Amino acid sequence: MLLPLMLDKLLSLTQLLLPLMLIPLLLLLPLLLLPLLLVLMPILRLLTVPLPLLVKMQLIPPLLLNQLDQLGLYMQLQLLQPRLLVLLPLLRCF
Repeated sequence: MLLPLMLDKLLSLTQLLLPLMLIPLLLLLPLLLLPLLLVLMPILRLLTVPLPLLVKMQLIPPLLLNQLDQLGLYMQLQLLQPRLLVLLPLLRCF
């Protein structure tokens, strides 16, 4: 008879403390996201680089450019989304 009453009190105490425990977690959330932002920022910056500069910096391998040009896809990609070609060097890893 005493056990259900104690369990009920423990449950109500837990329900009261849970929001208080979440407050420090919410305050720490920006610090937890900071490393993720530091990793993603260079990638996001690369997506804003125009295509001619990428070719000049040789971030896109010449062989891949030749293959795209032979298939007629280079100009289409350049017209549709020039910054999409930034991701192409990642494909050569596979």
